[in-house]
Amino acid sequence: MDSPEIPPSDRREERPPASLPLPAAFLEFLGENGLDPALYSKADTIPRYIRLKPGMESSVVTEIESELKCDLMRVSWLPDFYAIPPEIQIAGSKAYQQGKV
Repeated sequence: MDSPEIPPSDRREERPPASLPLPAAFLEFLGENGLDPALYSKADTIPRYIRLKPGMESSVVTEIESELKCDLMRVSWLPDFYAIPPEIQIAGSKAYQQGKV
């Protein structure tokens, strides 16, 4: 019996793990501490967080979302922290350069 075909809209594209060139000294450090270097091949799944500068109004959240082109997801148990997708780059943003995050 053939297995049923999964409709294209339900298929998940499997991406090969990211291949990061890790420096030899870092690989040595990982080995000395019993850490698997494969952890660093999953960079696209590691959550990222930003913190709003203390005293910033919550109105700045909409401004930052617009600039970064993503939703900031409030971390309920950690004041002023927001989760962002791992692919979002913040260093070039005005909010980062102006010290808002």
